[in-house]
Amino acid sequence: MKMSSQLPIALKSYRWILIATPIILLIMVGGYLIWKSPPTQISSPFYVAPTPSKTENLAPFGRSPDWSKLDRFQNTISKETFLNRLEVIYTKDSSWKKWIIIDEGENRAIIGNYQLVFSHQDNPAPGSLFNWKTRADLSADRALPLEDLVIAIDPGHIGGDFAAIEEREHNHDDITIREGTMTLKTAFILKPLLEKLGASAILVRSKLEPVTKNRAQDFSDPKLFYRTSEIRARANLINQTIKPDFVICLHFNGTASKNRTQDQHFHIILNGTYTKDELAHEDER
Repeated sequence: MKMSSQLPIALKSYRWILIATPIILLIMVGGYLIWKSPPTQISSPFYVAPTPSKTENLAPFGRSPDWSKLDRFQNTISKETFLNRLEVIYTKDSSWKKWIIIDEGENRAIIGNYQLVFSHQDNPAPGSLFNWKTRADLSADRALPLEDLVIAIDPGHIGGDFAAIEEREHNHDDITIREGTMTLKTAFILKPLLEKLGASAILVRSKLEPVTKNRAQDFSDPKLFYRTSEIRARANLINQTIKPDFVICLHFNGTASKNRTQDQHFHIILNGTYTKDELAHEDER
């Protein structure tokens, strides 16, 4: 009698085990699936993830672009203004049509896997992606003309022991000219002059060394070292760390000729006139 009175309690215990076991298994399977699922890289509603079989066409050392940064420009520009700027400023021929499609029916531009919706009329632009100062941001009563401005000085080339491999070394009798060494010396002269005018002047490099951690021996083609890796390293330093209002790039272009030239020129590099090869790269496009 004593054993029969304990039987219902045992059955109840087994019943709870039978109920709890599938619940625990479901929780474990669900947790595994959540852990196993890859995170979504871009949550933009205007971005369509590329198919796994399609590889991105990037420039050397290029990074996959985050197209969601353009979401703030949705419904801010008309189709007419977009086309005008695209054809007059940003491209040099009609090759852009291979990568940028104008969808007349949906009033949008399809750029690879991204969609930019046009507005029926131009609306105020949300501003630059960079925190550059405008004329209105500068104090009208500033004591010095360049006060509150951050200026990056980029001494072109590398110089020193790297001058020969970057093909910026010229020998004239007993004189060796290294262009990167000259630009650095010029930068040291220019920096206090700008600071005297009120600017905060920052050197992109202050030694006869590259900014990139790579070296020529890391590549099959040395040009990838001083033309690609080095330039990208400087661009990242300027855009991500220094964040200046203005960049001054110093360059000397010498030759092996003994005849000196008095010609000098100053030019401003603006974003635009992309070539067909540049447009083909998603990170540059």
